[in-house]
Amino acid sequence: MERIEAALLAGGQRYDSFYLYDQCIIQQRIEELQKTFPQYQLLYSVKANCFGPVLNILFDQGVWADAASLREVLLCHQHGLGPQQIYYSAPAKRLSDLEKAWDNCIIIADSLHELELLEEIAAKRCQQAKVGIRVHPQFAPAPSKFGVEEQQLFASKGFLNRLSHLQLVGIHVHLRSQQLEADGLSHYYQQVGELAQRCAHLFGGPLEFVNFGGGLGINYAPNQTPLDLEAVGAACAALAEQLHAQKVGKLLLETGRFPVCQAGWYAARIIDIKECRGEKFLLVQNTLNGFLRPSMALLVEGWSQNPAAAEPLYTCQDAFRFFLPGKEGPLERVQVAGNLCTAADQMARDILLPSPKIGDLLAVSNAGSYAYTLSPQLFAGQQPPAQLLLREDGALGMDLGILA
Repeated sequence: MERIEAALLAGGQRYDSFYLYDQCIIQQRIEELQKTFPQYQLLYSVKANCFGPVLNILFDQGVWADAASLREVLLCHQHGLGPQQIYYSAPAKRLSDLEKAWDNCIIIADSLHELELLEEIAAKRCQQAKVGIRVHPQFAPAPSKFGVEEQQLFASKGFLNRLSHLQLVGIHVHLRSQQLEADGLSHYYQQVGELAQRCAHLFGGPLEFVNFGGGLGINYAPNQTPLDLEAVGAACAALAEQLHAQKVGKLLLETGRFPVCQAGWYAARIIDIKECRGEKFLLVQNTLNGFLRPSMALLVEGWSQNPAAAEPLYTCQDAFRFFLPGKEGPLERVQVAGNLCTAADQMARDILLPSPKIGDLLAVSNAGSYAYTLSPQLFAGQQPPAQLLLREDGALGMDLGILA
C-alpha cells in the first residue's frame, strides 16, 4: 500500500482529481484467471475501463475483447486486436453500426431484426457471413431487453433457414454480474452449456464458439467473502471437457470488472471545508461527476435488497475505502461532498479521516472499473479527472506522456 500512496501523492502534485491504475495488480488478476480457466478464452469487458494503457496491458497478456458499442470495437482494433478477437454484443445496433463494424469484429445479433439487417449487408456484399446470436434462455429469472428469447428463437427455424447469406455459428448468454457464490455461478455456466447443445442442433452443426458471459464477482465490502475461483474453475474444466467432446469450438468467458476494479483508485483534492450544525463537510474536486458509484450508494440505498438490479451503478454498501494518502493522526467524522450545484453531489456520509485539511488529497478504492467510464463528467462543465497508470517499474504514466 505504501507504493500506491506514494503514487497517489505524486499524481496529486499535478492534478486535483485523477484515477490511478496499477499495472501489477491488473497483470496478476489476469494471470489468476488464465490459470483458473485454461480451457477458456478470456474476453475483457471494455466498458469497465477503456483507458488505452489498461487495454494494452490486457491485450498484451492474450485477453480478447467484449465490445458493447461500435466505438469500443474500433478502439480495440486500434489497440492491436484482430477481427476474430473482438466480439461485438449490444442491444439496438443500428444498420450503420453493423456496416462499420462488419470487417472489424465478430458480430453478435441481439434480435431477429438484427439478423435481417446482417442478411441485408451480406447480400449487398455478396458474402457468406458467420455471426453469433445472443439468447435469453428459458432458465432466466425474468424478461429482459437483451437477446432473443429461447422459445422465440426455436420457433423461428423457418426464418433462420431463409437467411441464405448468414451462418449462425455461436451463442452469447449473459445473465449474471458480480457473483460471489461459486455453486450458483457454476450451475449457471452448466445451464449455458446445455443451451449450447440445443442451439447446435437448431443451427445444424457444432458451434464455433459459446460465450458464457461473466459473473465473476469481487468482494467490495469487508464483510463479503471472495468468490471461490478454484471451485468455479473445477466446474468449468469438467464442462469444457463435455463441450469439446461435442466439437464445440472456442469457449469464451467475460472478465467483467475482475481484472481492473481493485487495481484502481480515485483521488480528488479537498477544495474547502465547512461546518454546519455540528457536521464537517469536505468539499472536493469532482465527486459524482468524477466517480459516480460512491454517490450512487448514498442515493439508492433501497436497492440494497436487490443489488443485481442496479449493476453497475451500485453493488453494495461499504464498497469503498476513503483515506488520505500519507496522513495519520486523530480521526474526525466527516461528510464528503463536491463542487456541483446539486444536493445529490455527495460521496460519503459519516466516515472517519485523520484531521483533513484544505489541500489534502482524498483517495477512494475500487475505482478501476465502471468509474471514469460511468461518471457524468460533462455535468456542470467541470474539468474531468485525469487517468494515470502506475507501471511495473514504479513510473507514473498517462495517455499523453510520462510524469516525472
